[in-house]
Amino acid sequence: MPRPTRVHEIVAAATKLFSELGFQGTSVRAIAEAAGMQSGGLYSHFPSKEALLHHIVIETHKRQRAAVVEVQESDLEPEAKFRAAFLAHVSSNFEVGAASAPRIFLTEWRHLTGQELEDVLDQRRAYEQLWDDIIGEAIDAGVFRKSMDPHTARLITLSVGNWAIMWFNPKGRQSVREVFDKVADEMLQGFLTP
Repeated sequence: MPRPTRVHEIVAAATKLFSELGFQGTSVRAIAEAAGMQSGGLYSHFPSKEALLHHIVIETHKRQRAAVVEVQESDLEPEAKFRAAFLAHVSSNFEVGAASAPRIFLTEWRHLTGQELEDVLDQRRAYEQLWDDIIGEAIDAGVFRKSMDPHTARLITLSVGNWAIMWFNPKGRQSVREVFDKVADEMLQGFLTP
């Protein structure tokens, strides 16, 4: 197996520390030490701690979005598409990068400012639109209730999927699919046309 690149080592160290100590509680020196380098060496790869956080958040988001876009572009029927997209969303929270990357992606991004924050907000809006399209397709097809508010349905769906990182153990007795297929069943009971 090839040796990880310096960037990968820095990202892994920062991801672990940001998850354990938070963005504000993590120093550049601590990241550099965890990556086995001097503080100045980190700056040859990332101009700032914020740029490193931005990199982690954007890369995590790209992987998650790609998983859901693949489902959205499929020929699945609307109910099956919603279920598959939900499972892709949740699964990506457990499959991306270091084990703590999703937590950083979901919580620590708020420490970004300026253009880096705008980049993340643009990515989030595009991801939310992707979900609005999936839910809207199901409403338009008469599969989901016409009276359902797509915005609320998206918030419920993403909140349930995102909160999973706080309580679900992917190394436990049941797989992501086993648990979250049941969760999708429960959500769909509220969304489907009677």
